[in-house]
Amino acid sequence: MTIIPVLVAAGLLAANPVQIGPDTTVVDGPVREDGTIDYIAAINAAAGEGVHTENNAFVGLLEVMPIDGWDEAYVDGLYAALDLPRPADDAERFVRWDRYPQQHGLEPEAAHGETSDSPYGAPLERPWTRDEFPEVAAWLESNQAALDALVQAFQRPRYYAPLVSVEEPPMVLAAPLPYLGQQRTLARALVNRLYLQLGEGNLDGALTDVTALLNMGARLRNDSTLIGTLVAISIHALMREPLLAVLADPRLNAEQAMTLNRRFADQRPSPRMAELAGTTERYSMLDIMQDLDRLLVAAPHIIDDPQIKKGLAELAHAQVFDVSRLMRRVNGYFDETAQRLATEDYRQIDEIDASIQAIGDHKHTVPPDNINAIKYNDYVTDYLTDLLAGLMMPALGAARRAEMQTAMYYDLHHLAVALAAYQRRHGRYPDSLDALTPHFIDAVPRDFATGDPLYYERRDNGYLLYSVGGDGEDDGGVDDLSDGDYVVSQPPAKPRP
Repeated sequence: MTIIPVLVAAGLLAANPVQIGPDTTVVDGPVREDGTIDYIAAINAAAGEGVHTENNAFVGLLEVMPIDGWDEAYVDGLYAALDLPRPADDAERFVRWDRYPQQHGLEPEAAHGETSDSPYGAPLERPWTRDEFPEVAAWLESNQAALDALVQAFQRPRYYAPLVSVEEPPMVLAAPLPYLGQQRTLARALVNRLYLQLGEGNLDGALTDVTALLNMGARLRNDSTLIGTLVAISIHALMREPLLAVLADPRLNAEQAMTLNRRFADQRPSPRMAELAGTTERYSMLDIMQDLDRLLVAAPHIIDDPQIKKGLAELAHAQVFDVSRLMRRVNGYFDETAQRLATEDYRQIDEIDASIQAIGDHKHTVPPDNINAIKYNDYVTDYLTDLLAGLMMPALGAARRAEMQTAMYYDLHHLAVALAAYQRRHGRYPDSLDALTPHFIDAVPRDFATGDPLYYERRDNGYLLYSVGGDGEDDGGVDDLSDGDYVVSQPPAKPRP
């Protein structure tokens, strides 16, 4: 669901009602009283199929997330959608770092830090001890029950967070997603605890937390929204450096490494962008289109582009447009985009970006004065379709790029786990990645950017492993935070300043 508010003129009266069908609305229900599709219900029905309270990780997550500040009507709707009673307001939940001093009678200065989920910088970057950061350790201790419950929640195999809109009519675009930011906050707290446990010699606890982060990213990838999938990607990124710290711990044995290796093998992220383009992203736009005549003018306040403003002003004077034609046209765009997003060739991503950009760049000349009414209505419809599609679709190409980059990083870190298991069993790292097959991995992945073998070099005290990164250029194992190589090494590289 791309969050781009697009509100168009109430003067665009849709004289031609929506024709429900596979080429227009795509789904045939549920149908609201006014004859339009309830797309939120359609998305929830598909996402929640086969999910129940006992197997839904989101239910366990909701028990520990802080929900203060959430819209009350939304919270009631969320619990109702999950068929759960709303718990008492005093239910024990995770306490964010910025709220901890107030709730525990401490001086506010004890919560110094730039963000609510990032106390200090050091605990998020390396193993540490209670003696170094006693306030942070006390904060984590106070949240132990909530974090343990979080670990348990993401052991459940499914994930379903229903969309809930408190607007009338309910619209996909209006559904708030407050839980997504909370999940990243909780993930960062787990990283803090993982590093504390490593610093104090509790390897088993650190393994539990790194596995929880792995599970968390895997479950979140099943979120029904594009934003949810991107949050899952960010959680995978949070896990990388703590994982390498766990693998570097000399107390890690072969059995522990192999257990972690099997979990990586089972949870490799599968592509979602093509699916989301064909469902939630498409439905979000179709949902807007079927209700254009209900929406208020907001273009002067939310759109800066003078050409778009002018176009909306022209459309405001239109008497009629064909909603079904509009839907068919946008479905054609989504069909083409979803097909392109299914590519496994990273080198084609630029073509995806270009094809999406071309939609918004369509030039519609002013129709001649003698154009008949039908053709004029077609002109208005096509103009409006391309205007809205050009505003809402550009994020899809960038999301597929991030998804493919994350899959490469995942493969590199899976290889790091397999290399650790090999080293614990044989007392040394292998001379080549091929030695890992078939006992540690099924097959050696290739570089996503070029299709060539990944670079691997065994060194006296470890190894260097890398992909050439998104730019396809071999920088010799240098990650410069832009288009540099994607690097995994042992010993781990020092955290960046």
